[in-house]
Amino acid sequence: MHSSFSFLRIRRYIIIYEYVEVKQILRISNKIVQEESTMKNYGEAIKEQRVVRGLTLKQLEKETGITNASLSRWENGKMIPSIDCCVKLADFYGITVDELIGRESR
Repeated sequence: MHSSFSFLRIRRYIIIYEYVEVKQILRISNKIVQEESTMKNYGEAIKEQRVVRGLTLKQLEKETGITNASLSRWENGKMIPSIDCCVKLADFYGITVDELIGRESR
């Protein structure tokens, strides 16, 4: 009887531990999805600024010195540009960084 009780107690702790792990994994997963969504929104906003002005990636690269590859990664939501690059693009377009990334004023 004692060994059965110990086994059940251990099993209960394992189930509780697994439940906590699953909750943590879900929390991390949700955070990743939110970050990817934000990245995509930044990229879309950056691309919109370029497209509205009728520029190709190559033209923008030539004007700003930011590589075509970097610009493409940002626009496709694969990376987020550094603040320095955002400032460079915003200055080139004559807009604020907030406008560049599609951030609405409060």
